[in-house]
Amino acid sequence: MRLAQRTHREVIAKVRKQLADIFDESEQSVYVYLDDANKVCNERFASLLGYDSPKGWAAIKENFPEAFVSPKYR
Repeated sequence: MRLAQRTHREVIAKVRKQLADIFDESEQSVYVYLDDANKVCNERFASLLGYDSPKGWAAIKENFPEAFVSPKYR
């Protein structure tokens, strides 16, 4: 794993930990997007996009607009 990839994963993990109360308790959809491979969201955001869990959403490595924006609006 390249240093940049490891660093990005560490940043996302730290953000998730620092904002744990917001991710876990918010009634709003919440996500933090660093790049296509490094992102995190809460349960509400994942379910809004049709995923069973935040990990399911985070596992998508496609380009963000291609994966989550209707072709009509790209």
